[in-house]
This record gives sequence, structure tokens and C-alpha cells, in this order.
Amino acid sequence: MLDQPIEPAEKYRLTGLEYVVSDAVAPPSQQTSWQPLDGFVEVADQDPFVSFWVRVPVRDLLQVNRVNLLYLEATFANIEIWLAGELRYRAGPHTIPLPYIRSPLLIPLGQFGSEVPDWAYARVTKEWGFLQPGPAYLGPPEALRPAYERRLLMHRTLPSATLAVTLAIIVLASTHYLLRQRDGATGWYVLTLLLWAAHAAHPLVDYPPVTINLWLALSYAALCWVALMVVFLNRLLGFRMPRVERALLWVCALLVAAMIVLAASGQSSTTWLLVQWAWLPFIMLAALMVFGQCLVAIRNRWSLTNAGLLVISCVLVTFGIRDYLFEYRLVPGSTYYLQFVVLLLLLFFGVVLLRQHARALRHLRLFNVELKDRVAKKAAELERTFRQLTEIEKRREVIEERARLMRDVHDGLGMHLIHALSLAETSEDDSELKVALRDAINDLRLIVDCLAPAEDGLAALLANFRHRASRAVRQAGIAMEWSIAELDQVRLGPDRSLALLRIVQEATTNALRHAKCTHLWVDITVDDTKLTASIQDNGQGFAATSRKRGLNHMQIRADGIGATLSVDSDSEGTRVLCRVPLDGKN
Repeated sequence: MLDQPIEPAEKYRLTGLEYVVSDAVAPPSQQTSWQPLDGFVEVADQDPFVSFWVRVPVRDLLQVNRVNLLYLEATFANIEIWLAGELRYRAGPHTIPLPYIRSPLLIPLGQFGSEVPDWAYARVTKEWGFLQPGPAYLGPPEALRPAYERRLLMHRTLPSATLAVTLAIIVLASTHYLLRQRDGATGWYVLTLLLWAAHAAHPLVDYPPVTINLWLALSYAALCWVALMVVFLNRLLGFRMPRVERALLWVCALLVAAMIVLAASGQSSTTWLLVQWAWLPFIMLAALMVFGQCLVAIRNRWSLTNAGLLVISCVLVTFGIRDYLFEYRLVPGSTYYLQFVVLLLLLFFGVVLLRQHARALRHLRLFNVELKDRVAKKAAELERTFRQLTEIEKRREVIEERARLMRDVHDGLGMHLIHALSLAETSEDDSELKVALRDAINDLRLIVDCLAPAEDGLAALLANFRHRASRAVRQAGIAMEWSIAELDQVRLGPDRSLALLRIVQEATTNALRHAKCTHLWVDITVDDTKLTASIQDNGQGFAATSRKRGLNHMQIRADGIGATLSVDSDSEGTRVLCRVPLDGKN
């Protein structure tokens, strides 16, 4: 059996130990009052530590002309070994913090000839005043090395390997938590692993960075991973117990704080009482809660995962009780079992989390496929809707264009034709008829200009309109002045260019027909943000409340291209002002 301890032969065991309390830096003399060390010894604590000198007769055990080894299972203190008046081994300096040697020691003592010393001396320094020597053996290598290697395997090698595996799991779980979904179960799992790793690392440290009393308190405090496991299982199994969790964490935090404060202040006896009568029972209660959670989970729903949790929690509680009894040497063995069983438990939890994550990824892939199908269907629907809206927009534009043509034909060409027909029926002088027909032709040309494509730009449209309108202006006896800015860099686009041209045409036509003016000014200016078209006459004007149909048409066109239109009219004339923003639209 791996845990079966291998002890050297009884004949190599050191017996007849004696001790004396002394701060001497070398072994005390034979005249010192040495007392037998048969078991547990307690003396008053001293500041900063208590120094014991222990001696044992070795003449009958030392091998002549052979290598002699001293095997100590564990000293739980700082130690140095003296033999034949020489220092043969020192664990560390006798200063705070003291070494706390829990590793097995196999110390070479050298070879001896005929001069064999009678006594071997050991100086043991501790922070508190009690001494309880463990088994010690003196003999040849072949008699002691197997026991040393077995104890080293159980107390150093296997725990170190367990800790290495735990740290690897922590790295993987932390990476998953940080890079993937930050779910509560994984976070509590990582925190539980960290505290377990801290607790498992304490026995492997022979040279703690703080006082031994505080170091042991920290070791016990790291057992709070059991309480955190309760919270982790609640997240993993979907239990909702916020009040129980808060109470558990608060009690845990208060007890840990009390242990650390007492240990840091040097109250070793009070710290130990708190550990024995409050902290360890609390940890056992938390372990029973873990077992209860697993039992409730399998009662709610049978599954291999819940069954595995129940079995492992049973093992956890069982070996926790066993290790508690082993602490007081009430059961046999060579090491604590929980340090290995807990790793299996944490590995199982890790596998459960990975399975849940894999299941979530599988559902996510299925959801993505379904979402892709839905998006494709919606995209097809949107495309159909877009085509329908495009067709509706085209029909609307055609209808609007027809309405504009109807307005232009009715207000311009239609009126001239009606006037020409009236003259043809009533007047014998054909000169007026000719004038009316020329006006009709000019209006027709203006309508054609407005229907022309706008690819040549706004400047070309205005130049063409100016040429078409010049004859009608001259025939009406009106002086018309044009002032057009440089429009080569202006990009209004076809739709807005045509709309602006129609506004200019409408304002000009209104001035020719109704204003009875003698002068007409058309100004086109451009700045960084807008293009401004101003059409002004010196005619008779019109009342502000009597907006004509032509003005309404201009307002509709201005609204259609996002422009602002203002009309000012009084007895001195009328001014139409249209501002088109230059916002990059085409």
C-alpha cells in the first residue's frame, strides 16, 4: 500500500533523549542540568523564541569507518546538529522568522574511526515553549534511505505534483474566464482553486516569510476554500440562496480576520483555541453543506454529473474526518489524504464546467445557424420591400412630373393658346395673334428646357434658360440683368439642379406675366455652405395674403430639395430668394 509507512529497524531509533532550555550557541557542558525527554514538554514562552538543547547517546549506533546518516521525519522547528564538537547541519539562522522544517531530513554525519563520540546534540528553536520530539534514527544509508525516500514522496513529491497540476488548472480556468464568458461559476471556481493552492503550498514551505504563528494561521485561513465551494456549487447547480451565502461569507471573513489578528499579535494559545473550537468546526459544517447541495441536486434531477458530485462530496467529507483524526494520531497513516482527494474533486468540477461550456458552444453554433437563416430570409424580404418601394418612388416621381407639366402647360402655354384662340376668333389684326403665338412658343421652349437632362450641370441649365428667356424679355420691353457666380465646382446633382432651374423659371415667368416691371435681376451666388438664387423685379408687387399658384409650386419644389424659399413683395417690387445647402448630396 502506498500510504503504508516504512520505518527503519527499531535498533536504529534514537532513545534516551535529554533536554535543557538554553540560549547557548554551542552544546552545553555535561554539568548542565539535563532532564529526560520522554514526551511532551512545555515551558514558559520567551522573547523572541525558545531555545531547546537536546542530546542523545550515539556511541552504540555510530558505525565505525562507514557513512552515518541521521534521519528525522519532521522537526516542526528550526534545528542544528552538533557531533564531536562540530556543527554538522543547520537549517537556518536563529532569527525571526524562524525556519519551520516539515520536510524529512537525511543528514550525513560523516565517518568515524576508533574515536566515537558519546553524544549527539541538537539545538531546537521555536516561537512557543513546547517540545515534542518525533522519531529520529541513526544508521547506515541502506537502513535509512528507503524510509526517507518514501516519506519524501508522500510529503513533498506528490503534494508538489498536486500543486503543479492545480496551478495549471488555475491558469487554464482563469484564461477561460478572462477571454470567454465571465460567468459566476467559473469565477468562483478559480477563486476556490487559488485558496486551495495556497493551503496546499503551506506544508511545502520550510522557510516562511513571516512568523511561524502567523504562517500557520494563514494556512488554516486558506481552508476557507471549502466555504467558497458552497457558493461555487450554488452557481454551478443553479441554486438561489443569497442569505445563506452572505451569512457564510461573513462568518468566514470574521473568523479569518480574528485568526490573523491574534496570530500577528503573538497570541498563539488564543489563536489555537479559536482554530480548534470555532474555525475547524465551521469548515466541517461547510463541507457538510457541500454534501447536502450534491444530495439535493441528485434528488431534483438524476444525472451522471449530479451522481458524480454526490460520490465525490461523500469522499471529501469522509477523508476530511479521517485527516482530522490523523492530526491527533487517532488513525494510522503517513500523510493527509484530503490534499489528493480534493484535487480529484476540483478536476471533476473543471470537467463539469468544460462540459457546460461545450454544451453552450454547441447551442451557440445551432443558434448562429438558425440566426443566419433568419437573417437571410429577412434580407430577402427587405430586398423585395426595397424593390417595391423603388417602384412606388418611381411611380410617385412620374406622377409629380406629370403634375408639374400639367401646371406648366396650364399656367403658361395653355393661357397663351387660349389668348391666341380668342384673338383669332375676335380680332381681324393678326399682329396680336402672332405675339400670342410667339409667347406660347417661348413657354413651350422653357418647358422643354426644364425637361432636358441635367448631366451638363447647373451652369449649362441656367445658360440655356437665359438664352430661351431673352427673346420673351426683350419683347416685353424689360431690362434683365444676370449675375452668376462660378459654378464649375458646384455639384448639386440632376434632381436639385432641375428643381432650382424650375424655381428660377417660375419666378421669372411670374415677373414677366404679372409684375408689370421694367427691370429684372437674377443673381446666383455661392459660399462654403449654400447656393443662393435671387430673382428680383421693380414691378407693382402683390399682397402678402394673396399667394399665387406659381408661388406654391416654387415652395413645393424648394421643400423637395431641402432648400429654403422666401418671397418679399411690396409696391416697389418682388424678390424671390432660394437658398440651397451644399451638403455633398448629388
